[in-house]
Amino acid sequence: MVLSVRLDEELNRLVRRTAKAMGRTKSDLVKASLQEYCERAIRRQESAPYLLAQDLLGLTGSGKGDLSTRGRKDILEILNAKRNRRPR
Repeated sequence: MVLSVRLDEELNRLVRRTAKAMGRTKSDLVKASLQEYCERAIRRQESAPYLLAQDLLGLTGSGKGDLSTRGRKDILEILNAKRNRRPR
């Protein structure tokens, strides 16, 4: 498959120098670099802390879609219920 990429002059010079120093073609260097970059990006994405522990965490949401607007009210209700349960 053919892919065309436009490089600015500075990056083009860097690719050309690197390929020459490594004894590779520019095409081989770019393919190897892209493969390494993509594999690293996928590993990083797949090793996000949440994804590593996802099967241990259970539910990921509260089931309440309006917590950002009702959060204070919910907390006050919980605190009031605790206060009412205390012996006087």
